[in-house]
Amino acid sequence: MTPDSDPRETVRTLVRAIPPGDDTEAVHLARTLAWLDSGAPIFRTDGPATSHKHLVVYAALLDESAGALLLVEHLKSGLWLPPGGHVDYDEDPRLAVLRELREELGLRPPFHPSAGAAPVFLAINEFVPPHAHTDVCLWFLFAADATAPLVPDPGEICATRWFPVAEAPTWEADSDPSVGRFLGKVASLGAVPGGW
Repeated sequence: MTPDSDPRETVRTLVRAIPPGDDTEAVHLARTLAWLDSGAPIFRTDGPATSHKHLVVYAALLDESAGALLLVEHLKSGLWLPPGGHVDYDEDPRLAVLRELREELGLRPPFHPSAGAAPVFLAINEFVPPHAHTDVCLWFLFAADATAPLVPDPGEICATRWFPVAEAPTWEADSDPSVGRFLGKVASLGAVPGGW
């Protein structure tokens, strides 16, 4: 993973390579490319107030043999989310997602062989006051083992849990609003042999 010299171009290249899984993702991809082309800041430097819209990476850790996805209970939001966070200033998102996994969980899993070190999904999440901001989320897929030890960062994570993907309708309301669409896309792309 050698980052391009221009961080914005690195992000643009990654975004252009994501095939839309549905109409919503197609709209989000187009909006993201327009945002990147606008020259507006894309990295958060001091919190939501400094940049209304910024890049976020999610690490979707999938244990295929268990049919489970690892989510963390995020301390600030109270939601069950994939591990991840904001992309640092001028940071390559591929390196950011690896950094977040090390910092949040003490993990160094491999990227999923079906996707490699490329995001497989993009979603735009808009949050309302008091912390109004927009996250442009790049989702990366990782091969994981539900029995591997985790070292959660207590400053960011309340709990960790492997959620059965087949039971997503029972838990996805407490997660990122795009998790159901993400799971549907991963299944439809054949990234998981035999589906769910």
